[in-house]
Amino acid sequence: MRVESITIKKFKAIDQLKLDLKRINVLAGGNNAGKSCALQAIHVAVALAQTAKAEGAANFAPEKLRYAPTDLFIDLKHRERLSEGGAPVAIEFVVDDAGSKRSFNVTLRRGRNSTISTVSPRDLSFGLGAALASSERPFSVYVPGLAGIPSRETYQGRLVVDRGAVRGDANLYLRNVLYRLFRDPVKKARFEERLGKLFPGLQIIASKFDENRHEHIPIDYIRHGVQRPIDMVGTGTLQAIQILGYVSFYQPALLLLDEPDAHLHPDNQIKLVQALDLLSNEDGLQIVLATHSRHLLQAVRETGDVASFHLKSGALVGSDPDMSELLVDLGAIDKYDVLSLRDKDWLILGEDKNVESEVDHPLRLLVRGAGIDDGRALFMSFKGCTEIRSIALLATFCATHHPAVKILAHRDADFLSMGEAQGVS
Repeated sequence: MRVESITIKKFKAIDQLKLDLKRINVLAGGNNAGKSCALQAIHVAVALAQTAKAEGAANFAPEKLRYAPTDLFIDLKHRERLSEGGAPVAIEFVVDDAGSKRSFNVTLRRGRNSTISTVSPRDLSFGLGAALASSERPFSVYVPGLAGIPSRETYQGRLVVDRGAVRGDANLYLRNVLYRLFRDPVKKARFEERLGKLFPGLQIIASKFDENRHEHIPIDYIRHGVQRPIDMVGTGTLQAIQILGYVSFYQPALLLLDEPDAHLHPDNQIKLVQALDLLSNEDGLQIVLATHSRHLLQAVRETGDVASFHLKSGALVGSDPDMSELLVDLGAIDKYDVLSLRDKDWLILGEDKNVESEVDHPLRLLVRGAGIDDGRALFMSFKGCTEIRSIALLATFCATHHPAVKILAHRDADFLSMGEAQGVS
């Protein structure tokens, strides 16, 4: 089963957004662009289906919902609160199931007595509805950026662990998941094989726990012949172990990652992409991730079968992975919708943000004085004008997509020596 598209309507910052998915899917954009909202909407839809099936009812108390990004579910609607009679929040999944296209729409309304109202359990007993509602093999696993794990982790029952995983508290239950994973010989073998491909010589030890004698689960790792607790392994390695562990154990259809590059060195970001590519190829797993990282964007793009979605204010403003990588690199991630060079002869770059809005900005006056029609020029401010590498990257992009456009970069003299400033033209 492959997800072809997900359409989100009336969820938080998103009015309407359609994502046509490929194998690996990247959500890029500035802060408050709607990247996390899109991931949350997908996971809320799965949680609604799971909860309705578990409760055997389309209406249930808010505290029963297995995942919600806010305490008040009525605040999940775009620009207004949920009501009984108003338009619902809706998330539609379209999948290709062995050549047959199927769709399922998960809705969220406010029910009577402030209950949650969603799809009927009858519709969750077959087909795509049953896949979305499965707790044994969750349709989606949501993993937020990992900053570390607790030094101790209490043993929990399977229901608690599953609900914790659904909520996105992946780092709080990693040892519980690894302990159960290692009790399944098939899943354990696959996990160890994948771990060995990424980190040769790294070994995980999860056999020292006895449910009848111990309260806390010890999980260790061995590297270079030295055994230590797993919380002492590097953050990049820990992030990969977490993702490998959850995917190997739960085998979801969708893996949702919110800024998995956080806290990771660029080298470890590349390692992480290698892990994602491995999982996706071997399991048919589809991945949707949000990122600000140029290194991760570039590494993902090189894996092939990648979709890029550049968001602003909850809406899709572009889907060019080259542009996403470029703007992240230039520190201008919010400029996607601005950098449209159709019918333009010049791209004028400056570090003063006022150049974009002030008609008589000194740089604009300078350009006019040079005989350039500023109506045929796009003025843009961004960080990096002083870096030749950034200008070269932008020039390469323009040469490919807008070969007739000329680039003029204005450098501030703030950090230039007198000689350098006099030599800049």
